[in-house]
Amino acid sequence: MKDLKVKTIKELNVNSLTRNPNHPRKEVGDLTKLTLSIRHEGILTPPVVAKVGENTYQPIDGDRRLEVAKALGYESLTCVVYEGLTEAEIAQKSYILNVERNQLNNIERALHIKKMKDEFGYSHDELEILGYGSKGQTSKLLSLLDLPEEIQGNLINGELTKAHCIELSKIKDTKQMLRTAKLAIENDWSSKKVGNTVERLKRNTNKAAKKEIPANVPAQGVPGVYFKDAKDMAELPKESVGLVLTSPPYFNGMEYELGFTYDEHLENVKGVLAESARVLVKGGILALNVADITNFKGKNGTDNRSRIQPMLHFYNLCLRKHGFHLQDEIIWVKDSNSFTQDDAVNYTDKTVHTQYRIVDRHEPIYIFKKKGDRPIPSDENIILQSRISKEEWKVYAPSAWQISPAPRNQGHPNAFPDELARRIIRMYSFVGDTVLDPFLGSGTTVKVARELDRDGVGYERDLRYKAAIMRKLGVAEVEERQEPVSDFAARQLEELEANQPGKPKVEIMASKGMMEAVSEMRKEKKMTAA
Repeated sequence: MKDLKVKTIKELNVNSLTRNPNHPRKEVGDLTKLTLSIRHEGILTPPVVAKVGENTYQPIDGDRRLEVAKALGYESLTCVVYEGLTEAEIAQKSYILNVERNQLNNIERALHIKKMKDEFGYSHDELEILGYGSKGQTSKLLSLLDLPEEIQGNLINGELTKAHCIELSKIKDTKQMLRTAKLAIENDWSSKKVGNTVERLKRNTNKAAKKEIPANVPAQGVPGVYFKDAKDMAELPKESVGLVLTSPPYFNGMEYELGFTYDEHLENVKGVLAESARVLVKGGILALNVADITNFKGKNGTDNRSRIQPMLHFYNLCLRKHGFHLQDEIIWVKDSNSFTQDDAVNYTDKTVHTQYRIVDRHEPIYIFKKKGDRPIPSDENIILQSRISKEEWKVYAPSAWQISPAPRNQGHPNAFPDELARRIIRMYSFVGDTVLDPFLGSGTTVKVARELDRDGVGYERDLRYKAAIMRKLGVAEVEERQEPVSDFAARQLEELEANQPGKPKVEIMASKGMMEAVSEMRKEKKMTAA
């Protein structure tokens, strides 16, 4: 492209100025403030135009000023005029000037780059020389045009950033992409959070493509575990369960919640609790580990700001219909770590005083009791064997339980720790009782119940977690890990880095935490091989 120089400054009739079809800006936007400014101050910066014919000019920069001038009745304008430019040169000059002034959104930039390639024949290398950025940068912008119009609109209006959308563009299934975008907006996800979610979805999709059922789902059954929806637990007779211990989905954007609306989530929980009430003995305990929704934007996800949605009231009303009352509340304190993946909560130099946020490091466990008298075993030995000691009671009775979270390498994103399940099962069931978990997840409740000589029974509708359940319960036919070793190691390193910001990676790789994670992985491999 030849060097462009200003040929002249001219006073032009506004009727000689026509719309530039190759101008990258598609909408002039709200002109109210600009109109007030020009009405009081006049046009301080002359528009830049190109001569395209006899007494015909097209704006290169300043099309908004031209629109206001026409609306205010200007008959002529002083303009900077270029002559002898090709159509492509006019388009390129318009782009560069508007990008420098930050006047274009990312979709307008992408559409312009596409036009420069498709209509004017420029390559990525040529565009880089002309100031459009590297091939990688222009390719990422072009990828935004493959997004559904709804997501492009989210990008234009600022609900999603370019970084969000680049991650979303990696999802092949349009419905899944839209659901993930909706979750990202509702839950104020960072682009990194979206990227992590996309990677999990890709791994699951790649595995599912190898079989008609999700990958790594063994064909054999698991005694006492039903891979189906727990809204129908026909396998269990009425009042046959001594204790229900479970952790329902929280509706906080986890992978197993994708695709469900808020109303569908509530209806699912209601149905499972109704069945749990049917099978639980009179006077029995239903222990719920469930937190509030910490990023709630209304039932339709359309509120401008997220807030905490308390959920105890919902569970209280739901279970009251089935003869339950809330007997106790336990606060499970996980740790006192102040770091979180949410950049809006972390302390930074930009954190405004009085606007600090609290880092959520606890979850409640609600102890609901069903109406009626609890059946007592006739065997005195069972009663004595089941009873906790006074020393154990001193540990269990205080309402705050300090228990470290479960390791993250259990094949499920939200497994609760064995110790939590052990305490509740010890306190609220007899040896020989049936202990039910209708939202089984990784299988912790069934595992611990059987270790304590109870009959553990569980329901899990998501087949992605069948292999994890089988590993945890020691069922033989599990041929390999649910994820490659390299993915496992990378995920462990990422988690350790997040919890130790600023620490050199080489120190983290050699740290006790990483060594323990690798050791745990080797143990699982040995158990699988056996």
